[in-house]
Amino acid sequence: MLFKLSFSNIRKMLKDYLTLIVGLVMAVAIFYMFETLAMNDAFVKANAIIGAIMLVFQVGAFLLAIITFFYIFYANSFFLSFRTKEFGMYMMLGAKKSKVMQLVFFETLGMGVVALLIGTVVGALLSQGVATMFMGMLDIQLDGYQAFFFPSFTITAIFFLLLFFITSVVNASKIARKSVLELLTEEQKTQRPKKRGVLNFIGVVISIVLLVVGYYLIYNVKTLQIVGLFGGAFTITTATYLLFIIVVPTVIGWIQKTNFKSKGINAFTLAQLQFRAQSLTKVLGTVAMLIALGAGAMTAGMAFKENIMLQTNQTMYADVTLVAPSNAEHDLVKQLTDAQITIYHFKDKDGTLYFDNTELNNQKWYYTEYNFEQGSIEMKQVQGNLDYSVADVYEDESDTVYQWYRAIGDWNLRSMYRETKIAFLNTADFNEVDADVQTLEAIKVADFIQNKPVIEKINNEQTARFSDGSADFVLGSKYDLYVMMYAFASGTMFMGFFLGFAFLSMMASILMFKILASAKADKPRYDMLSKMGVRERLLKKSAAREILVLFAIPGIVGVLHVIFGMQMFSVFLQDPYYQIWLPLTIFTVVYAIYYVVTVWLYRSIVLPKRK
Repeated sequence: MLFKLSFSNIRKMLKDYLTLIVGLVMAVAIFYMFETLAMNDAFVKANAIIGAIMLVFQVGAFLLAIITFFYIFYANSFFLSFRTKEFGMYMMLGAKKSKVMQLVFFETLGMGVVALLIGTVVGALLSQGVATMFMGMLDIQLDGYQAFFFPSFTITAIFFLLLFFITSVVNASKIARKSVLELLTEEQKTQRPKKRGVLNFIGVVISIVLLVVGYYLIYNVKTLQIVGLFGGAFTITTATYLLFIIVVPTVIGWIQKTNFKSKGINAFTLAQLQFRAQSLTKVLGTVAMLIALGAGAMTAGMAFKENIMLQTNQTMYADVTLVAPSNAEHDLVKQLTDAQITIYHFKDKDGTLYFDNTELNNQKWYYTEYNFEQGSIEMKQVQGNLDYSVADVYEDESDTVYQWYRAIGDWNLRSMYRETKIAFLNTADFNEVDADVQTLEAIKVADFIQNKPVIEKINNEQTARFSDGSADFVLGSKYDLYVMMYAFASGTMFMGFFLGFAFLSMMASILMFKILASAKADKPRYDMLSKMGVRERLLKKSAAREILVLFAIPGIVGVLHVIFGMQMFSVFLQDPYYQIWLPLTIFTVVYAIYYVVTVWLYRSIVLPKRK
């Protein structure tokens, strides 16, 4: 009889149950997404440029497990929030507490099993969709990734079955510890904000100082190194939690003392925020930190992608080098946009390439200079003139000769001719060399990526012409360097985007369910305002503004952490902020979707139903 009554109530509250199940399904799906990478060690090791990548994934898996653990408990607190009073009524009508405990246990476990079955399927589909999207966005193909990966199914099933069993026991024990009266009046309990006066002000100052110090340490990590990395991580984390424990409630308290409180129903909205700020302090701090991790992972993935082009440009100046170009190659060159062509001449005789000093002096090229002490790379133009003949550049140590030797290396002539010597001759000596004059065209385009399809065709033509049928021949062109570096970093780029998306989705879900868990307790306050004549439009606006603040503050703090925290990657990335707008836009879209869904669900719970 008790189970029939329960099923009747479930049908009546189907929308609330669907909300809960959808949330649980997303938790399972996101966890499964992560495990498709974390469990596939062969794929990770084959497609990463970080040596200790599996350690990173093990730490990430542990972190995600902790997050998921709390997420499931928040989701189940949402379940208990709209069933506690009902369970109390069952016992008041004569149901035994043991029977009600069984009911709670099997309902919780049953929903978990349903969510697990649906979530693994959704997770596999989501993994395939997200992987395809990011591979397309990053223009990469990665072998070995499997969206339908059996070890991931296994670990996900074991983890969630254990987790749902624990939450079922916890939910049942919560009912067992409470009296009938406590169950019936659970929704009426409120949490009053604590007033600390001077201590609040001191806490505000300390949190701001710690945040500034943390940002300084992280931003100067290149010079401070280990101290900057670990010191910054500690101070920023501490400051973040202090920010939400002390600063946010204090600022809301200050606003309550201004004239803003007297406008419309701002007094009600601020009071709601004050209660929220007290009850959600740790959650908001955790969300801010993990938004930073998620958005930071995506930003790092994007930075790795764009850093490849920056490093390629700093290593080689010429985008295309043509030697005695064929008609087919000339036709392809005409398809390049904004191309600047510089023509040089040389002679090839007895294993030596000869260049005319006069021509080189009139058309100075560029070379790469490495500063190993500072760990920097710089593209510079050749300085000075070649005013005497140099039969072998290896035997001359002058700066200009060395610079031209490095500059000619930009033209990948040695891979074409397999030569061992380079000579710079005055015009008279150059003319006396008994060999045919050959033409070299060094081409620079305004946008390498835009011209990449044409450059690839030119590179293939050149490779076929100079390879002599060797399958192992590599031209050594700028295009070859770009492809090699892109393949080297593509796995790490993909993982950054993939894991960042998973973390952001999980964090927004946690915040959503923590807000919805207290919605049932807020309903009487909205009912009271409605009965007092407050228009529904104002109530909707108040709910939307309240939730907007709860989403916006950790979001803004998380983005600030990303902006300063990306400086950590400056140690091995040329520009860690390159096109940072793209991952931040993805974060904003995901976050905004969760905000809209949360507002819609919250309103459907708290606002009085119009007849």
